[in-house]
Amino acid sequence: MRLSALFLGAIPMLQQGLMGAVLCTVLAISQKIQKRRIVNTLHQLQSICRIVDENGHITDIEVNGTLKNIRDFAEIHFSEDVDQKKSFEIMMCAFIDRLYKESNKSAEGTWKVVESMEPSVSKKRKSNDEREKIGKVNYHKQLIGFLSGAGGTGKSHVIKTACQYAQKLCKALGVKFDKRTIVVTAPTGAAAVSINGETTAGAFAFKRKVKDEQEEFKITYLVIVDEVSFAFVEDMELLNEKIKQIFDNPWEPFGGVPIVFSGDFAQLSPVGGRPLYKSEHSIVWKEYLNAFMELRTNHRFDKDVNWGAMLGRFRDVGLSTKEVAIINTRVVGNLRFHVRGTRREYCNMKRKAQDIIYADVGEAHVEDQCNKRRDPLLKLYYGRPLYINHNEDVAGCVANGAICEFRGVKLKPAVSQKDFETIIIDGYHVNCVSITQVDSLLVNMLDGCKGGNKETIIELSPKVIYASAKFPVPFTGPITKNSMRTRRRISFEQFPVNCANARTVHKLQGRSIHHLVVSAWDYTDNRVYVCLSLCTTMKGLFLREPLNPSKTKEE
Repeated sequence: MRLSALFLGAIPMLQQGLMGAVLCTVLAISQKIQKRRIVNTLHQLQSICRIVDENGHITDIEVNGTLKNIRDFAEIHFSEDVDQKKSFEIMMCAFIDRLYKESNKSAEGTWKVVESMEPSVSKKRKSNDEREKIGKVNYHKQLIGFLSGAGGTGKSHVIKTACQYAQKLCKALGVKFDKRTIVVTAPTGAAAVSINGETTAGAFAFKRKVKDEQEEFKITYLVIVDEVSFAFVEDMELLNEKIKQIFDNPWEPFGGVPIVFSGDFAQLSPVGGRPLYKSEHSIVWKEYLNAFMELRTNHRFDKDVNWGAMLGRFRDVGLSTKEVAIINTRVVGNLRFHVRGTRREYCNMKRKAQDIIYADVGEAHVEDQCNKRRDPLLKLYYGRPLYINHNEDVAGCVANGAICEFRGVKLKPAVSQKDFETIIIDGYHVNCVSITQVDSLLVNMLDGCKGGNKETIIELSPKVIYASAKFPVPFTGPITKNSMRTRRRISFEQFPVNCANARTVHKLQGRSIHHLVVSAWDYTDNRVYVCLSLCTTMKGLFLREPLNPSKTKEE
């Protein structure tokens, strides 16, 4: 009885110890199996499920990461463009090769534990052959590539399709896919929004400690930097160092991570700096690049091939006098409209500093600490085009340069329309509300919107702005555009938007526009070419003043 009692009493203790050990072992094995399963699944040459439309045309296929599968996917999504297909293949093979290597690193030393789950010898041989094919595309080297091509050749399309394929593959493997699996960036907020990415400086902690970023980059298999023509030499060198630190790999360029730069050096250069290709001592650009992918078929001008051919010649050698004359047929002159029967009234304002700011100090006269233009008095109407002037949430496409439309204001509690003040702007009576009475500004985001026809309404909060303003002097007497001005430091609250009925070419680079009105020409660098190349057809182009043939002539 005593022995039985002792034995029975020992069972719970023994059982508890065994259960703890078994649980730890099961967790360890399941994690190792998961790592190994990624490698095995990538190796499997399984049958592909094809998705067809009502006409029997293949519109999509399931992905499994084999070279044939990559090429089949490219055949569907890039039609007859061989350059896009090859660029996509190079990028995806780099991504999958990195996925192979990282999975093997994670599973090192675990092969015996999962030995019973290994594929057959014949499948192993096929697996190794498939991995060899994937690696051979980039010569078993880290990809440091440059995806180039004129505006409209589909660089952004290749990037987005690559992300789409990678996301489907990760889903099939049961692997997490987020913004760090393929890090898509651009030097500016406006450029990042157009590819649903983030700024390069923000993604790679240019102004933060690297230790805070290392954990989230553990699943990074490819880095993309778009609109590289905007990038400073110093930024690329800093990017190289930051990635080395993040991945704790100072021996290889960019920490051994595959990276693709995308852009067109025939477009805009960085503001106030040297473009990468003009740097004589940049090791990052001159020596590290090992792949050049050029897209040569322009899809933006499919509806006007003659216009596309003319712009192609402009990009390469300039415009002939005859071609300038053809473009100048699109001059419509100054667009002035007179509204008849509208009562315009004027009144004398009290010459207080606040009144002068609202009446005579606009966006062109106010510059904040980051050299950005700010408007102390926003003149808004329903549907007015606006652009965000601050990187609020780049990943959510609320970034500097992103386009939106005004929808309304959200008033603070206890504030009603009775509290509005009526003022005169350009001779018209309008309601005016102080920012102290407004809780938020309602805008409909147009850039990066994924909701189709559904509006994406967001709320913007006001910010305190410290700026330098050009005040007209003297304060007494009439103020005109020719009045002398003096700089004064001011601070005020305002929403992070500017009116965008007209935009600079820097905010528009990379877009396809069906109807474009050019108000004035700037012949600096390649700005005329970039401006014209935005418009998909010559019929959609309208000029307020003609081009100067001496400044666009053939070289």
